[in-house]
Amino acid sequence: MSELPETRRAVRMSGLADRFDHLVGAVFSVPLAPAAHDLVLLPHVCHLLEEPATLIRRLVPALATGGTLAVIEPVPGGRDVAVHELALYLRTSGDRTHPPESYVD
Repeated sequence: MSELPETRRAVRMSGLADRFDHLVGAVFSVPLAPAAHDLVLLPHVCHLLEEPATLIRRLVPALATGGTLAVIEPVPGGRDVAVHELALYLRTSGDRTHPPESYVD
């Protein structure tokens, strides 16, 4: 499988391959078992969404008790946000960054 080759390599080298699931599909429709994941990574997705809190509300029930949802995004005012926004501008039409408060209800 070619998705996330560097991530898969790092997981394999760390000995965690039996604990790693890579769910392929649209973020709003991929099946998620409730309370099944210790860690859910959401890297560089929220800036593509008009309302990122909608996705976060969908993912939180998939976390096991004490689990972590890691949202990895540049935020307005962040150190590298200008470079990120320039890259988005050059690659896409309409992408944006969101202030931290837009990730919560």
